[in-house]
Amino acid sequence: EDLESLLKDLGDVLSEDVRDVRVSERLRTSPSCLVGEAFDLTPQMEAFLRAAGQDVPRVKRSLEINPSHPLVEKLKKIHQEDPSDPRVSRFARVLFGLAALSEGGRLEDPASFSREVAELLAEPL
Repeated sequence: EDLESLLKDLGDVLSEDVRDVRVSERLRTSPSCLVGEAFDLTPQMEAFLRAAGQDVPRVKRSLEINPSHPLVEKLKKIHQEDPSDPRVSRFARVLFGLAALSEGGRLEDPASFSREVAELLAEPL
């Protein structure tokens, strides 16, 4: 139940970037990944089309999180204590950014991502 509430809140924070947020059955060591639907363009195909000068519509993928990863466990604890804690939004954006980078994607605002990662790293896990 707490996890469902967290997934909903993460989805709300990331609504402009992802289709939905769900628990991953595939991740073992990574905190998050982006998963497309069967007929979505892959990130590589998007990059290829952009390089060819094509207008490429933005594809929203599903964000899957690994509930046993230390970052996600820390996020669950913060969310349980106070769902409105600003760190919940920060973690959401970092999990999305990590997933986007892992698949070879680009970040809309790399400077903000870098700052948020640095702020999270400055906090004790």
